[in-house]
Amino acid sequence: MRRLLGFLLVGAIVVAIGACGEDSTSPSTDVTVTGVNPTSASVGDVVTITGTNFGSDKAALTVRFGNASATIDTIIGGTQLRVRVPENAPIGQTTIAVTKAGKTASVQFTVNDPIVGNWRAEGFTTITTPTGSVQVPNVSPLLFGAPFRIRRIDATFNANGTYRVVTVDSAGTSSTLTGTWTTSAADTVGITIRNITVNQSSPTSVTSQGIYQVSVSGGATRMLYEIAQVQPPLQGVTPPTPRGGFGSTSNGAFGIANIQRYVKQ
Repeated sequence: MRRLLGFLLVGAIVVAIGACGEDSTSPSTDVTVTGVNPTSASVGDVVTITGTNFGSDKAALTVRFGNASATIDTIIGGTQLRVRVPENAPIGQTTIAVTKAGKTASVQFTVNDPIVGNWRAEGFTTITTPTGSVQVPNVSPLLFGAPFRIRRIDATFNANGTYRVVTVDSAGTSSTLTGTWTTSAADTVGITIRNITVNQSSPTSVTSQGIYQVSVSGGATRMLYEIAQVQPPLQGVTPPTPRGGFGSTSNGAFGIANIQRYVKQ
């Protein structure tokens, strides 16, 4: 009997241990997303996504802002992703989705208008023309030359729809322009150039209309920008349009002379 009792006790212990083994579960390896910083940004800006189980292999992860694929700059400790907002990210409320091994986690995010941020036009850019390569000022040639002789433009477009522009001429004299702005998408599907209306309130009241386009390349965010005054009207001057493209001020009469080239700061 004692031997039988010992066997039963040992057997009970073994069964109990086995049952415990069957109930235990391994820690989940599914990707999770717990936050994003900042919670809103513009095209080309870098945001940090926080979560778990990101691993260290960029190729094993996909990140999307709405339907727009994003490139991962850096993975930090398997818990943070540094990602640039892609050019074609939808403006407004959207979702950032991170996928790994078929599992997806997401977080809410706001994509600001691409123009929001601090921009600078200064120096020269080499462009290709039908007659060869030429250097053009990043400040529009119309402003770079006489009588304005502007050498640098610092433009800040705020998310609340206000702006501040500071110009510096060849003599080092600065001027400040302030006002409000609104934008809209082109009325033609497939055109990524956007419309802009600028209502200047200081130093004088002026309304201008035009176009802009933001792109990301080589780690830099750049903007082409072209506007023309519409109020008070200037004789023979009409604003450029997304369909006409850059250089379409006054139906192309000015060529590239009214195009500004900015780099985001």
